[in-house]
Amino acid sequence: MQKSRYRVEKISADLSPGLIIIETHGDGNETVIWYLQAQLSRLILKETWGDYLYLADWQGKFCRYHIPSQTLTHTQKVEAYISIGARLGLFMIEVTFIDKNDYDTPTLVRLDSKNLSILSEHRLPYGDDVYVDRYDLCVRRPFSPLANELWLYICSSYKEPEPHSFYRLNLLSKQESIIELPHIGNHDEDFCLPALNLELNLGVMLCWDEMPVIIQDDESTFVFQLCLFDIDKSEIIRKLPVRTYTASELKHCGVDAEIIQFGKDDDIDDYYHQLTHIYSWLKAIDWQEDKLLLTFADKTLLLHIDGQSEEINTKTEVTRTWLPEARLAEKIGANVAVFVDDPEQAFKQMLTVSQDIESARRGNTFSFMLLDIKHNIIEQKTFYKAHIGEHIGLMKQILANYCHYIETECDEETLWETNGEGSSLCHLANALASTGDVEFLPLLLQYVSKHDSDHDCFMNENIAPTVRVAYDEELPLVKEILSYIDFDDWGEDWD
Repeated sequence: MQKSRYRVEKISADLSPGLIIIETHGDGNETVIWYLQAQLSRLILKETWGDYLYLADWQGKFCRYHIPSQTLTHTQKVEAYISIGARLGLFMIEVTFIDKNDYDTPTLVRLDSKNLSILSEHRLPYGDDVYVDRYDLCVRRPFSPLANELWLYICSSYKEPEPHSFYRLNLLSKQESIIELPHIGNHDEDFCLPALNLELNLGVMLCWDEMPVIIQDDESTFVFQLCLFDIDKSEIIRKLPVRTYTASELKHCGVDAEIIQFGKDDDIDDYYHQLTHIYSWLKAIDWQEDKLLLTFADKTLLLHIDGQSEEINTKTEVTRTWLPEARLAEKIGANVAVFVDDPEQAFKQMLTVSQDIESARRGNTFSFMLLDIKHNIIEQKTFYKAHIGEHIGLMKQILANYCHYIETECDEETLWETNGEGSSLCHLANALASTGDVEFLPLLLQYVSKHDSDHDCFMNENIAPTVRVAYDEELPLVKEILSYIDFDDWGEDWD
């Protein structure tokens, strides 16, 4: 496999992530050649290698795409949920996860990077050479500081720092060992794990000792510091001051500076909670020869191991252009595009899509975007109202297909419009309700019975008033429909 001239960026943080694939050019400029709305949830892997894009999510779904042709070539699924990590290597993908079907056992699966086929599968630890508590092994962050080795972090606590170490597995000899670490660590994988430089035999980690406090101009200033340690000896060499925060800066970011200033002796749980909040601002630690690149939420610092630091500018001026089809795909996003210049063909297309919602949905969303020939967005409410008289039969069948999918094939109680207005097809359902057609009531009842009352306000604010105007409220089906979505007394109950 060769290095790629492509790279991938995530531009939406939805559970159905939107990605752009960028082609870099020799002059430093770049072109967005593809917008991809992947049928995945929260990503744990998004990397390019050669002409291929590799994606994986926390539900254990893996995808391989050929970038020049913009096609999905292979897929794979492992039995994981949330507790999963993956590392793309030269010839394979190493996947570490908690196997829910095997008593929550930490597991290593190796996938062929060419076709995602499973090459091997093993429980961790691999043999009887070491003992590791299955709940202490951080499977979400596998890494490989040496060729043919897999390393996983070990720590027993999420709430407060505890003793920690690394699990080390040689993938060729199957030899295992535990690398003890000095000081203490935290199991929360959203934090930076200790960063290692094996050539220098040095590592850095978060410092869970009390933060030094300096009084400057009658205001307390707090010193963010890291610990530099010797890997072989498992000893702290020194603490590295990185940057300072004033009490007002901490307060502005939601940190109780007084708790930090009083230290661990006053209330250790509160102290670690506040310190954890501060440390969450550090997003990455990367060794660059004998220096450390520290990426914070607000700035990037280059830290020397003697403790001197300097702020660096990581932003470079790059001219980025978009291919027209990529820009249009970004506009459409997780929606299914329907061109409505011919209304009958538009409804027939929606009917066809509704017959295979599993393929059309993106994450937990299923939504149409109505466009005219010039790619202008057409308001759904207006379009359905204008054409319901002529195409009511097609509209009913579209909604019936959706309800059947939700009841028989979908794990969720409902899917959502991508704009967050309400449950999928809410505007279409509201248009049908406005007709007052009693034959539609059983289908409307089927639709509203699946709505999410905690998050879907469209039912209460739109469909309920429409039903009251269009139908006799004394009809049994109307009463039952309103019972699902009528929250007029909610405020009084809350009071």
